[in-house]
Order: sequence, then C-alpha cells, then structure tokens
Amino acid sequence: MRRAAMSEARARRSWKWLEVDLDQVDWSRFPACDGVHKVVQNDFYLVQLYAFFARSLSNIAPMWQLVVRRIDGGMSFPWRDLQRIKDELVGAERVAVQVHPPANEVVDQANLAHLWVYPVGVSLPFGLGPGQERGLR
Repeated sequence: MRRAAMSEARARRSWKWLEVDLDQVDWSRFPACDGVHKVVQNDFYLVQLYAFFARSLSNIAPMWQLVVRRIDGGMSFPWRDLQRIKDELVGAERVAVQVHPPANEVVDQANLAHLWVYPVGVSLPFGLGPGQERGLR
C-alpha cells in the first residue's frame, strides 16, 4: 500500500521544467554556484547547468555539468530520473558520466548528483550498448 500511495503522489506532481530567474537569487548564500549558466526546477528536482570547455575537447562544443538536487532533500537519485534529466535538459543524443573519485578527492557536503555531459558525437571507450567494450577480455 505504501508503494502504491507513493506512486500515486508522484504521478500527481509535474516534470515540467521551469527556469529560475537568476536575478532573483541571493548569490551570497550560494558562493559555490559562481558561473552557473541556468537553473531549472520541477516538482522533483532543481538542476544547475554549467557550460565549460574541457581542455582535451577545446576544439568542439562545450560540455555541461549538471548539478542535481532533490526538492525533498532526499539522498537517492534513481538512474532513470538522471537519464531523463540529461535527455530533457541537454539532449538524448549526448553521453554523460557520473564520477566516483579517489577517497582523497571526495567532496560530499550536500545531497547532490553531478553529471558531466559531453558534446554531441563524443563517445566513451566503454559502455553498455551492443558492440561496446565491457571489462577485460
């Protein structure tokens, strides 16, 4: 019953993205957000979008960093939700990665998910699709 009630409540909420007016944000409260390109939110998530050129990819379109925060403050980010966020905000044809760094580089000060989204046409040397490298052979 609990699962059905949660599913029903989720169905009533909206995935429609609304852009946050950046002129109305008190940026002194968010110093780490310097350089944000755009902020959007729906009933589930708030997403900050940062555009940048990666040094190794400087001759092509910019990459995006998506910083995702759950509106309810929760800690888990379902894979399907992150995939949908990437597809809807920067394009279904792009590949994104989520980094799990060495312990000495971990920054875990808030319940956020970070996606780094490559330009259209860039592929990774590994993946899950047919014909892609998986593990050692």
